Amino acid sequence: MSEGVAVLIVAAVAVAALAAWLAGVAAYLRMRRFPAVTTASTVIRGVDRERAQRTLFAAALGRQWQLVERTGEGATFRLPMATLTVSLRQRATGVEVATQAHLADRGYRWVMAALVLVVAPAVVAGVTALVWLLAARSEDPGIRWQTVQMVQVIHVLWPPFLIAALHKRLRDTVTGTAELLPALIEAGV
Repeated sequence: MSEGVAVLIVAAVAVAALAAWLAGVAAYLRMRRFPAVTTASTVIRGVDRERAQRTLFAAALGRQWQLVERTGEGATFRLPMATLTVSLRQRATGVEVATQAHLADRGYRWVMAALVLVVAPAVVAGVTALVWLLAARSEDPGIRWQTVQMVQVIHVLWPPFLIAALHKRLRDTVTGTAELLPALIEAGV
């Protein structure tokens, strides 16, 4: 392999790694935008509190939420890293369903920050510098073939996307359940 081709490989992979790293930073910043606690309140007309409570327990437990606490006004359910508190209050026109969803996602955020802001830039810069200096500029054409190993930098770039996807799935599950409960209670499912 010629030195020009080796340098081109290192530069191309470094640019692709930089683009992937920037996409990881964007995913991290999107993750940080979402609040840890979300609340909502809806009044369901024509439904009494007893029926609403029966439907609530059937709907939430059917969706694999673990019942943590049951009170006269509602209940608290839990998933790993998430809590959903539901309050049912009788009103003159029906039942008010108030939900509070809490994501305990600090672990996701810390791991994501460490990977995106510390580990990935250090590894990408370090591997690029080492391959550039030791392989691409080598006098031995056989050693220049090692520049292809630069592609291995992908192993430090994909974990932030996995963490962001898991976080989004958790967030969608919690908020989706909180938004769906009033409709399920109204339908009596």
